[in-house]
Amino acid sequence: MTALQLQKLGFDPNYGVDRYLVERAVKSGKTIVGLETVAFQIGLIDQLPESDQESMLRQSLKEMDLLDRGLDQIVRAWSTGDVHYVGGVVTERYAEYPAVHQTVIVDRNRRWLPRIEKMIELGESMLIAVGAAHLVGKDGVIELLKARGYTVEQM
Repeated sequence: MTALQLQKLGFDPNYGVDRYLVERAVKSGKTIVGLETVAFQIGLIDQLPESDQESMLRQSLKEMDLLDRGLDQIVRAWSTGDVHYVGGVVTERYAEYPAVHQTVIVDRNRRWLPRIEKMIELGESMLIAVGAAHLVGKDGVIELLKARGYTVEQM
């Protein structure tokens, strides 16, 4: 639903960051590895209690209206590196649904850490791309890596 609303607002999924990065990687002969599978993501939602699934649906419907009014600010904040603003949006987004936030964001971030650390240990140059909601806040991937002693630099 969110993707359809973004298209309605003029955003073309063919120009999304994820698609751009995959296309560049393929053209450059880079290996592409996911932190999790699509089947895992679907299973994650499917395993949530019905009340949480309903909460996610309600949240998505609520966001439809918010996209119309606040997307420009979010894009501007992210492009200028204002992670505090983006973090505030994520916090606000999940305020009414803490169990969903825990499952969809926090637990996944923690599950990714060992895989990310293995990638770092390989010592090769790589790019790890995740959604903005996974990067901000005290439970975001950036803070979790810092807590494990890694130096993380915002670019």
